[in-house]
Amino acid sequence: MGIPCDYFITTHHTDTEWIQSAFQLLSLQQLIASTMELPALEHVVIRTKTGNIAIICCDRKYIALLIKRALPQELPDIDSAWIAWACHFEATVVRNHPNFRAV
Repeated sequence: MGIPCDYFITTHHTDTEWIQSAFQLLSLQQLIASTMELPALEHVVIRTKTGNIAIICCDRKYIALLIKRALPQELPDIDSAWIAWACHFEATVVRNHPNFRAV
């Protein structure tokens, strides 16, 4: 539950600005949670100029995904099934896939 271990982007998407936003949100959430009694974070969505960042808390890790959007007002449909899918996401698949690279 600290700093993210891995960051991956696709070979077609070079913008890494969203990673800084996700990192800042996690740091802020941990700071607030340590000083105030707040419920655990399940997920949060951050709207950016390039897409929506979905950050999901899974067991002992966080997963941040940049979800591209077609329209500026579009929001991702994040439900319990989608969160379950993200929590079972295997980073080793992305780590070894040629369409992704670590940043």
